[in-house]
Amino acid sequence: MIELNPQTDMTALTKITLDKREVAKRQLNAAINLWFDDGEPIAVHTLACAAHELLASLLQKAGKKPLMFDASLYQPGYAEEARRMWKKHYNFFKHADRDPDSLIEFPTAVTDIFLLMAVEGWRELVGEREPIHFAFWAWCVIRFPNLMQMKDAEGERMLFEVKKDPLNLKTVPKSLFRKLFVSAFDQFSRNPSKT
Repeated sequence: MIELNPQTDMTALTKITLDKREVAKRQLNAAINLWFDDGEPIAVHTLACAAHELLASLLQKAGKKPLMFDASLYQPGYAEEARRMWKKHYNFFKHADRDPDSLIEFPTAVTDIFLLMAVEGWRELVGEREPIHFAFWAWCVIRFPNLMQMKDAEGERMLFEVKKDPLNLKTVPKSLFRKLFVSAFDQFSRNPSKT
């Protein structure tokens, strides 16, 4: 049992001041780093969903589409059902009041979708990518080129396509991939004219 000493000056404890944007960034960065390290999938999913939830609200308040929960993404009348489906695992992982003894099957790839949407939401909200976000985004582009079509603003011309993988990046372990792409992003950010 932990005993609190009333003589302890609680104001001397370490404190950090955060806004919602910073909280979302920290949750998303932690989730991606855990994902690259093949960390605990429930923790990764919970952090990814929490970041996504904050970013969706911030985007909506900024007058932008709130990621996966935007009703316009779904057939009329199906938005609430889609929202329940997307939040099913996240709610199961954080609540025990309704069904404390139930079981759930968790397809871990759902986390990848939340991570990718949150990464794109961050870019939309802030106007730029974080290095770790770029590494995750690049992983998705290389691993799932058919899913990640990169078109221009008018949606016509492909900006680039991953047709071949001459460096065989699909075989690079996730932790090394992260290191390479964070480093490349940092180098490009410091010296964009040399790339």
